[in-house]
Amino acid sequence: MSHAVSRLRDERLARSTKPFIARGSRAPRCPDCRVISSYCLCAWRPAVTAESGMCLLMYDTEPLKPAS
Repeated sequence: MSHAVSRLRDERLARSTKPFIARGSRAPRCPDCRVISSYCLCAWRPAVTAESGMCLLMYDTEPLKPAS
């Protein structure tokens, strides 16, 4: 699944010059939700159609932080 935060994270990682090592970065995480794999609920996420939008304001490195 590709969403805006995932795309921002990929773009930021592509232009980084050194690895971003944050608190909790060594734990294996779900690639979709970035939650620790044992706590991931992506398998139970319902597929719902909606016509709504949301705007997130984030600092440049915020998508890299696993706890965000």
